[in-house]
Amino acid sequence: MSDACTAIDFGDEAVVQPYFELGLLAGPADPNQGPSSRLRCCEACAMMNLVPGLAQPRSPAASVAPLERFACETRTLPKDSPLFAFGHNIFSGRLSGPLPSSQGLASAGLRLYDAAVAQQAQLRAQLQANGGAVVPAEALQLVRQVESSAKHVRCYEGAALQAEALACVPLDTVEAYAREFLEGEEGCGGAAFVKGLMKWFKKDFFRWCDKPSCPSCEGGASRQEHTGMVAPSQDDRNGGASRVEGYRCRECGTAHNFPRYNNPSYLLASRKGRCGEWANCFTLVCRCMGLEARHVWDKTDHVWTEVWLPDHPAPCLSGGGPPGLGAWLHADPCEARLDRPLVYEVGWTKKLSYLFACGRDHVVDVAPRYTQRFGDLLGRRGEAPEGWLASEVGRLDSAQRTWHATHQALARALNPRGAGGG
Repeated sequence: MSDACTAIDFGDEAVVQPYFELGLLAGPADPNQGPSSRLRCCEACAMMNLVPGLAQPRSPAASVAPLERFACETRTLPKDSPLFAFGHNIFSGRLSGPLPSSQGLASAGLRLYDAAVAQQAQLRAQLQANGGAVVPAEALQLVRQVESSAKHVRCYEGAALQAEALACVPLDTVEAYAREFLEGEEGCGGAAFVKGLMKWFKKDFFRWCDKPSCPSCEGGASRQEHTGMVAPSQDDRNGGASRVEGYRCRECGTAHNFPRYNNPSYLLASRKGRCGEWANCFTLVCRCMGLEARHVWDKTDHVWTEVWLPDHPAPCLSGGGPPGLGAWLHADPCEARLDRPLVYEVGWTKKLSYLFACGRDHVVDVAPRYTQRFGDLLGRRGEAPEGWLASEVGRLDSAQRTWHATHQALARALNPRGAGGG
């Protein structure tokens, strides 16, 4: 179950999801809705309005069924509507306090939400036990960034997006590149394939863009003058570009923009960007090829991918399980380097601090695998209390596992024969 209304991610688009009906609270009737109104809402909105008798599954046996294609209607209500048990907080993430118990409502989603509330209560108790220390604002911002990354990687699991990415990959070319690495005895079959995929991505598909070329006279990047940030257009926003850089060509005077797209579908078309766009698009490409992949965010301003190789025959530099049991390998598409996790600290002389990896079913702190001097790295992590941060990462990890389990259950319900593990 997501903690955000489906309208946050899909707007007015109808999506297949569990069906809930929301009715009026006891009290004065809403003149705009009528005393007997019912509206369809997603599970997140039902949870946020969990008051006995208010939100009920259409079927008492519902956990991921019955399913229906609809757009959540709660976003259309005025703020003072009595249909809201807690105002507009259904659009602002988790509540700060507990909700009434869901006892008697037979829904797996409700029980999961009760568990999340209990976890929040436990965390508050821990803070009180530590003297009620106030969490610094920069610590909250750090966790929000990790949470944003965790929610973003969920989009890679969309069947339509994976199909769109797969259509861009020339498998024959990738396999030919992979054979080069196999012949050079540079790794196992899985590692050679990932290296081949990275070579194709860097050499043939994606390109680095510090400054865009002029669309009018095709003047090169060196002839473009940065004029500042500009307001994103509707198409820019559709592409997830909250930041749009403005440029002016010194050759012909044309003003043009460089939207920093975050929507992987737009990146498959634009095929350019900096490390953020590279890692974003490459992680999707890995997932469309059936590879387990996760997105790594480094607070010192870099991002990359990690890939799980179940056939990796020996301990790798990136860390993993015992020999032969697989490992997560560092994979930086910008550098076309596999299993070189120390390149940032040793090669780039970066002073690393916070590094987190977000996969479809987990969130984990991966800082130890990217340093030879963990004590020094830990000394630079002054933004958040380590115990509190570990609890928050655990909370995000639990939320990601819950989302993945729900995603799998929905996929099986929609396609019982064809649903796999994704």
